[in-house]
Amino acid sequence: MRTTLAIKLLLNTLVIWACLYLIVGESRYAGVIHVDTLPFVLFCFACAVALLLPEYLIKLYVEQDLVAKGGWGKKRTEELLTMAGQGESLYVMATELSASIESVRGKLVSEKTYDNYQLARVDRLERDLEQARKQAMGGRKGASVDEGGPQKASQRPLAIDNAALKRAMSKLDKLIGLKSVKDEVRGLVALTDVRELRRRENLPVTPPSFHLVFSGNPGTAKTTVARVIGKVYQSLGLLTSGHVVEVSRADLVGEYMGHTAPKTTAAVKKAYGGVLFIDEAYSLTAGGDANDYGFEAVDTLLKLMEDHRNKFVVVVAGYPDLMRRFLTSNPGLQSRFKTTLTFDDYTVDELTDIFMSLCKTYKLKLDADALAAVKAACKALKHVMGERFANGRDVRKLFERCMEKQALRIRGNPDTSDLSKLEAWDVELAARLVG
Repeated sequence: MRTTLAIKLLLNTLVIWACLYLIVGESRYAGVIHVDTLPFVLFCFACAVALLLPEYLIKLYVEQDLVAKGGWGKKRTEELLTMAGQGESLYVMATELSASIESVRGKLVSEKTYDNYQLARVDRLERDLEQARKQAMGGRKGASVDEGGPQKASQRPLAIDNAALKRAMSKLDKLIGLKSVKDEVRGLVALTDVRELRRRENLPVTPPSFHLVFSGNPGTAKTTVARVIGKVYQSLGLLTSGHVVEVSRADLVGEYMGHTAPKTTAAVKKAYGGVLFIDEAYSLTAGGDANDYGFEAVDTLLKLMEDHRNKFVVVVAGYPDLMRRFLTSNPGLQSRFKTTLTFDDYTVDELTDIFMSLCKTYKLKLDADALAAVKAACKALKHVMGERFANGRDVRKLFERCMEKQALRIRGNPDTSDLSKLEAWDVELAARLVG
């Protein structure tokens, strides 16, 4: 930015100098003015620069101040988060976004992604080091065979990063419940391991299909698992960055003819190297009207999945019945989404565990009566709300309401020990508001 402004200022001053010199020289030659050319030109030039320079200084100050204060629009922030997910260095991100390193770091902290960025950066450095080591050793020997013939070098997965895989699976294992989902993910990991072993022995390998359907009700950790899947796939060498781009119908479907395909393509490009997570994907075809632009978004997505099959992974998510209907709306969807992960509703015990994990995070203690009240509240909410019950999402609402009731109870109380206690009465009052 500084260089650009300096060049503009230099060019303008040179043009002013040349014009003044020619004008004054011609005027003196014609007898219009009777002064020495050089001193007069210097005087006029100084006046012009004095008028011009403040404008550039103000512009430089304003633009630098804007960046320094975090002039981060939505598009600029998305670019930063995409590069951070890919593990780019702070210097590269600062250069690309014309910002200071401190501003970039501060923005990542404010977006609460700096810790994840540090892990992504470590993964990136480890991956780059592994690739450099392999190149130095002459690369992998032998050619692997796929059903369609020898696999191109560009289609081969990167080396498996066991340390990163262990970290990603640890995050998955720490999630409450989701046993069937965890088993499915372990199956995908095992399949990838076996494919790699067969490849090394020059044995045929089945064509990979790592696009996934997440089927489940709201609040069952589908988005959280999608982020873990991105890191799992990255550690397995299937993706280069493993970042997740979350979109919905509004991000893919245009408002007029010819707008949908570019909009969908732009969303897909952001997901290159990572996961495109489409929440409530069934809404793209829910209307049933063939003229709905949602069908165009699906067609565009399927084409991009075919043309760039090794660049990104698509995860579509939504209610079980509606997702089954979505997959039958286009023959191409069924052929590309072969694996469905079913997210079962949480049991009462699991919902209680989620509540207790929130208490642990905020350093709150519950006695036996309060714990019994939490369990009773979860059971009642699950029964009363029926299909409207949003699992973990409603448990978080219950927790937040409990915090409100606790605040009302202890306000003005000089005993600070109550700050770390939730009582049964807090839970019972909160449950009435959530249900």
